[in-house]
Amino acid sequence: MGPQPRLSLKAKQIQPSPIRKILAKAQAAKRQGLHITDLSVGRPDFDTPVHIKEAAHRAMDQGHVHYTASAGIGECYLPQYREGMGSGDLHA
Repeated sequence: MGPQPRLSLKAKQIQPSPIRKILAKAQAAKRQGLHITDLSVGRPDFDTPVHIKEAAHRAMDQGHVHYTASAGIGECYLPQYREGMGSGDLHA
């Protein structure tokens, strides 16, 4: 095997993503037996509910196939859309 690649000083200063801290906390909580719905990295640990899949399909059929602004979509901040968020109710 050849020599190990050398990293630049700049590359050595790169910090891990903050999301990794959240992932570590979620994994530790699971090991303690807590029920955790982990949305920190990658795919959620549950299947997408059918009504959400159907809504996504309708939205794509209507041409809603582009990225939104990073701040989100304004109407999603309305109370009727936020009701149930964080309550554990996937059907809110």
